[in-house]
Amino acid sequence: MRRVLLLLLVLTVVALMSGGAVLAEDTQVRQWASDTASSSEYGASDCTNDWCLLDATGQPDTLACGDIPTAWSPRSSGPNPEWLEVVFATPVYATGVEVYESFNTGFVTRIDLIDVTGRLQVIWEGSDATPCPGVLEVSFPQTSLLVDRVRVHTQIDGWELIDTVKLMGNDAQSTYVEQWPFDATATSSWGGEWAASQAEAPPNTFDCGDIETAWAPLSSGSDPEWLEVYYLKPVHAQQIVIYETNEQGFVYQVDLIDTGGLYHTVWTGLDVTTCPGQFTLSFDTTPFLVVGARIHTQINGWEEIDAVELIGVAEPADAIRELVAAVETLNIGNGISNALDAKLDNAVKALEDVNENNNVAAINKLQAFINEVEAQAGNMISQADADALIVAAQAIISMLGG
Repeated sequence: MRRVLLLLLVLTVVALMSGGAVLAEDTQVRQWASDTASSSEYGASDCTNDWCLLDATGQPDTLACGDIPTAWSPRSSGPNPEWLEVVFATPVYATGVEVYESFNTGFVTRIDLIDVTGRLQVIWEGSDATPCPGVLEVSFPQTSLLVDRVRVHTQIDGWELIDTVKLMGNDAQSTYVEQWPFDATATSSWGGEWAASQAEAPPNTFDCGDIETAWAPLSSGSDPEWLEVYYLKPVHAQQIVIYETNEQGFVYQVDLIDTGGLYHTVWTGLDVTTCPGQFTLSFDTTPFLVVGARIHTQINGWEEIDAVELIGVAEPADAIRELVAAVETLNIGNGISNALDAKLDNAVKALEDVNENNNVAAINKLQAFINEVEAQAGNMISQADADALIVAAQAIISMLGG
């Protein structure tokens, strides 16, 4: 069952941006708050002034510690309890919450999840030791119902400020994938600290400065440099996000690397990113699968990159191969396992055969797989495993337009 659950992660979308570790978490749906409510707010309800509810939506834009107006604040600086409730566009089976705190941090006392039926579940309660600015990260077992809201309870004798909230979870109908690098190299690196490997995994450098947890080249001169990052899962890329943490505006070209090792330039131009900041580059979905990116930089100073995020669309054939691997881990007879594998192999062959109506043929073979799983559910295959396999197959059918 664990292998099947991992498969479902492979099939999920990261809806609006980011965070998390490599492998299983790399293909979760991750999204920023799209709407809010609260016990009170300092700003006006229409956000015509600052520290309002809308300041707690979208991606982080308060990257320093301080009483900065681009984050939500309650009306009073007193010690009374307050709460911020955030709404998300895509309901998910939740697995994690991140609260981005930007002033008087360590004020969160409790986090509630609210599912689509309106039921509230306390998911975390305790002592918050988040630095300023910082992120309170809370992970938990996947919820049994779809979640679309999170309520963050706060209390401190002072102004508590929240920049945004992120929700992570699984949606088996999703096809978009967000991932962080698992490997990196560069023209040059300063050393063990500021090495190219500092650009692997999610961001961990949240201030502007010459900080050793980001990559920096060997020289602070004005010569061109590049950082190259690699990803575990090939995707048809749609967006790349570069986390810049020292100097600013130093990227002048971005290349994507396909599975054959060829480089495709997707952008050249003027980078106006502030420090620290995220240079977000969006483009038409690539017709080729992407496994890496090369970031070209040039500035008279130390350019530093903390992480590079890749967002794109997963290949249905890859998802089918993951389903084959899931079947092989189940404790079922060889005859049944071979029959299921054969149906999935035929679905992959249908997608790769240019002489037939690929998607329709693959969908038919996936439906035959589902029929076989349903016939064995509760017998050779446990009901729980059967349900998970069927959901995964149906998700692939959805990816194919079925």
